[in-house]
Amino acid sequence: MHKKKYLLFCLLLIILLTVHFRAFYINAFASSTKKEDLKEVTISGNEVVENYTYYLEWSNLDVTYNGKNNFPSAILKCKEDESFEKTMSITILKNNEEMNAVDVGDYIAIAYCDEINFLEGNRERFTIFPLSVEVKWNKQENYIYNGVNQSPTASYIDVNGNEISLPLPNLGKEAGAYTAKVESTAAGENYVLTNLTCDYIIEKYPTEVLWQASDFYIENKVLQGPKAFIVGIDGTLIELSVNYSGLNAGENVATINLEEVDDNYLIVGDLNYNYKILQKQFISSGGIILVVILIVLLIALGCFLAWLFYKYFNEKKINQNQREIIIKLNNDFRNTKKKFKRKINLLKQGNKKLFFNIKNLSEQLLQAEKKLALVTFSENLEKVMEKKSKEEKIISSENLKNKAKIKELEEKINTLNEENLKLKSDNIKNLEDNSSRIPIEEYFPEIDKAFQRISTIEFDVDNPYGSYFSQRQQLQIIANILAKYRSQRG
Repeated sequence: MHKKKYLLFCLLLIILLTVHFRAFYINAFASSTKKEDLKEVTISGNEVVENYTYYLEWSNLDVTYNGKNNFPSAILKCKEDESFEKTMSITILKNNEEMNAVDVGDYIAIAYCDEINFLEGNRERFTIFPLSVEVKWNKQENYIYNGVNQSPTASYIDVNGNEISLPLPNLGKEAGAYTAKVESTAAGENYVLTNLTCDYIIEKYPTEVLWQASDFYIENKVLQGPKAFIVGIDGTLIELSVNYSGLNAGENVATINLEEVDDNYLIVGDLNYNYKILQKQFISSGGIILVVILIVLLIALGCFLAWLFYKYFNEKKINQNQREIIIKLNNDFRNTKKKFKRKINLLKQGNKKLFFNIKNLSEQLLQAEKKLALVTFSENLEKVMEKKSKEEKIISSENLKNKAKIKELEEKINTLNEENLKLKSDNIKNLEDNSSRIPIEEYFPEIDKAFQRISTIEFDVDNPYGSYFSQRQQLQIIANILAKYRSQRG
């Protein structure tokens, strides 16, 4: 009996302790929670009672971004007078500047009232936290390799209900498995993104094998057989690596080497191709001989045409050089002829000068004959036609020699003119002593006639040999006259 009472007493005690502890815990938790939102302040004003404790009851100090202008609320209360309440106006500061609290961040909220002067305690931190939104992935049913970057697209819905696209770095291009990923801050500081990844696969591009084979193959101890191609993504043909089964005549198999195929392509169709290699004796020797003959004939024809062109252009060039040389010699001869004519005119000026001038003229005619011998250079032109490139060197060397000879002749003529002046007096005496002999005037008609014939001589460019022999004949006439005169003078 006593045990039952004792047990009942213990049970009642436990129930009382449990109820008391629960009430204490609730009061303590409520007071601590209330304490966080209650901030004692120091104020002054007409309605403020001295020695009373006043505090601000803040709410909405932590909010989530909503795209609007946010601010907390504050009510001024008194612990001693529960009926005292005043709603405060709020000013928001950031970096000591007044602004609207829209974007995510920490701000300073300042409570104020026209009837109350706050000395301290009316400032509180106000925070806007980023809004958490889920990334929306737009994924195709499948992706096939096309040579460009591809992946699903990502977007999110902002606070205004608009769908905003998100950038995706490191997009997949080659065939294979990929994971598209969005940075959590990709939408800006006002949002925190979730569902940041999306897996997808880029499948290989399917293409069919195209075999290119000959009607038959001839045994040549070298691996041979058909070729395999596929059509690429850009429409061009891509040649594949093929393994051939053998070298000898008979049935053979060509197999595509899949290890060397681009990993972005899926090969469909026949991967093997059967073909036959014929024995070598089936080749026609007549066809090979005919081909060789045709090749030789073509080479010979090409060489002949090249020789004709070469000969034509060389002859044209040589004829042009020959013509220039002959024209130059003709001009030199004409100049020499004019000099002779001037010398003959001097002989007609008086009997006293005739003897010396005729003697001088004979010497000059001999020199002129030597100079005219330069025309013989044209005889070498026939050899130029036969010797081709060597003729140009011969002509140039002979031309330089001729120029040197002409210059030497001109110097001798000048020397003779100087000697002519020195021998004037001697010639006059000689002429007076020999006045009894046959006078030179008797030979003037023949000399004039000879020089008239010389003056009519033209150097024929097209027939240089004919004009050369004509000049020799005229000079021979003058030489004969002078010889006759010398014999008469004794």
